[in-house]
Formats: sequence, structure tokens, C-alpha cells
Amino acid sequence: MIQKQWNPTTVGTGFDLPPILKPFEKVRDNINVLSGLAHLQADTFGDGTGDHHTGRGTGMACSGVHGV
Repeated sequence: MIQKQWNPTTVGTGFDLPPILKPFEKVRDNINVLSGLAHLQADTFGDGTGDHHTGRGTGMACSGVHGV
């Protein structure tokens, strides 16, 4: 994923939609685009399985524990 293709370059209610988000043009007034969210414990610390495995503990399960 190329993160910068998902982030609008302007903020506020009149934010621009990058090409990848253009399908949301008709509902722009009803959505929020959040960026810059991260959790250190979702990173891999050399334990091999990477973000998909560690992300469960920080995002889906919301425990904030690495590698749940």
C-alpha cells in the first residue's frame, strides 16, 4: 500500500479526495478520513510474522499487547 495515495492533501470539510478515494465523492459530506494513526506494538520486532499477526493485538482485540 502506498499510504500517501490514501491521504488527502488538505484538511477540513473541503478536503480533496486523492484518486484512490474518488469513489467516495458522492458521500464526501458523510465521511471522515483519519490519518497518522499508528500503534508501536503493531510493528514486528523481529518475531517473524509482521503486521498482520501483531495488528490483531493492537487493533482488532484492542488489548495493546504485542503479538496476541
